[in-house]
Amino acid sequence: AGGIHIRWGQNGNEGSLSAT
Repeated sequence: AGGIHIRWGQNGNEGSLSAT
């Protein structure tokens, strides 16, 4: 399986980018 997952924090300063 493959996809792009983008998660942002409440402030927007914290960002998580995961590509599998």
